[in-house]
Amino acid sequence: MDLKNIRKSRHLSQQDVANAIGIPVRTFCGYEREEREPTLEMLGKLADFFGVTVDELLGRSPQLFDDARVERPEVLDLFEQLSSAEQQQVIGYMKGLIYQHDEAKRRNLA
Repeated sequence: MDLKNIRKSRHLSQQDVANAIGIPVRTFCGYEREEREPTLEMLGKLADFFGVTVDELLGRSPQLFDDARVERPEVLDLFEQLSSAEQQQVIGYMKGLIYQHDEAKRRNLA
């Protein structure tokens, strides 16, 4: 899991996250060290807390739209056809892409 990097990028302590999602800090530390596996419900809570997708928490890089060449009006039309929950997933994915892009730029400038 990429929990540690996500947490550190937001300048949060393990205790901050544990308190926010209502678990003991020891449990959260186990998730970060991959000594414990969070339940699906807990993965959802963590993703919601950090504003990322579960795939990002797991260190996966979704490739769904990498080669997409869709016009803006079509993107908006497609987005509006989604349910609220699906729209939130798309927004989380886009935020993750922007985060990855910003991180890559920072690494190249350093």
